[in-house]
Amino acid sequence: MTSASIQRIRANKKVSVIDDVDLENTSNNLKTHRLLNRSEKILDSVGISDGSRRGIIDEGSSYKRRGLKVVTFDTDGDDSGLKKWTPIENQVSSVKARHEEVTAIRARKEDSLASIRSDSSAAIRARQSKEKINDIEEEMAAIAEKQAAREARVARLRALVAETEQDSEAFEVSQAAAERKSARREKYQS
Repeated sequence: MTSASIQRIRANKKVSVIDDVDLENTSNNLKTHRLLNRSEKILDSVGISDGSRRGIIDEGSSYKRRGLKVVTFDTDGDDSGLKKWTPIENQVSSVKARHEEVTAIRARKEDSLASIRSDSSAAIRARQSKEKINDIEEEMAAIAEKQAAREARVARLRALVAETEQDSEAFEVSQAAAERKSARREKYQS
């Protein structure tokens, strides 16, 4: 609503007209409020938080507060007791200093968390490496057991072959002896 439309409404209702200055201030306040609402919506859509907004506002305008030193008046009427205004500790700078401290603390905390994360990721990699080594050692042990079983079977097979050879030699010897005996018997019987 503009000031002209507000004046028309008041004129139609026969309401007493407020001074033009107050009306202008009200309309300016409404415009300022709308502008602030729009800027807040824009900042929200961009993702700037309230703390960042305050920092932006603080940087945009600088306020200095001044205080008056306590003056004691002497009875001699000397004006030297009157002092100039002196600045009180600037609250904006103290807020900025506190903000910097908090930011530094957060940065240290994030650094420590990052180192913990990197330590934990290093620990995870070490654990995975140990597991891989253990798996490989288990596979090697299984292969060694299979190899030992093969060697034992080969040794038993060789022993069986040697025993069979001995038995076959003994059989051949006994067969040869039996053939000789039978040949001798045939000789005697004939």
